[in-house]
Amino acid sequence: MVVIANWKENLTFNKVKEWVYTFNNRLENYKFAKTNVVVCPGYLYINYLKDNLKYVKIGAQDISQFKLEKLFLGRLPSTA
Repeated sequence: MVVIANWKENLTFNKVKEWVYTFNNRLENYKFAKTNVVVCPGYLYINYLKDNLKYVKIGAQDISQFKLEKLFLGRLPSTA
């Protein structure tokens, strides 16, 4: 089984670090025997979570076809 979580949090970097610490501690003794968990954060936090989040894999959210003229939740514009 694969569980994919699309990151919907709008946190400061310090809050992300606190969340990672809490997440890692709470899941320390949890057994993911037949479950793969993937967290798909916003672009800014992919590297940090990849390096610091334990017990799960990191994915990415989609890329928008639109320019920066509009905001699209979780999307990174493909053009600058």
